[in-house]
Amino acid sequence: MPSGAAAFAVAALFFFNLAFFIAPHMRPKSNLLVTAAKGANEKWNEHTVIYFNVSSPPDTAFQYFNERTEWRGATPKAIMRRDDEIRRVYDEGGTVWLNDAAAKAVDPVWLTTRARGEEITVKLGDESYRYVQLLPTS
Repeated sequence: MPSGAAAFAVAALFFFNLAFFIAPHMRPKSNLLVTAAKGANEKWNEHTVIYFNVSSPPDTAFQYFNERTEWRGATPKAIMRRDDEIRRVYDEGGTVWLNDAAAKAVDPVWLTTRARGEEITVKLGDESYRYVQLLPTS
């Protein structure tokens, strides 16, 4: 049976962790990546497609908190040939996005004619990563 001093030490350690570690990290602003990933739920649904050519650091969190989305790997050239597929996703009620690495890899002229939608940006340390919405061409 633990002594009173040992029980007090355990309780003090518990409350110290609760006050100075657990509670502060439960606040949404304490983890901007999780906040941004959860916030994507407002824009992404079960018909949303995100193209990537390589994974960006925040992709794992965005996939975890948006499990209804579909992530499709493709080369930049293949992504730029998907106009019919992009239109079909929108016709089915979805949206199409590029992860940060894909947005940086595709032709900038191609991107400016299609990335007229929304953008989600998340900052990790000194780096910023974005998800860019593509709109169908007319």
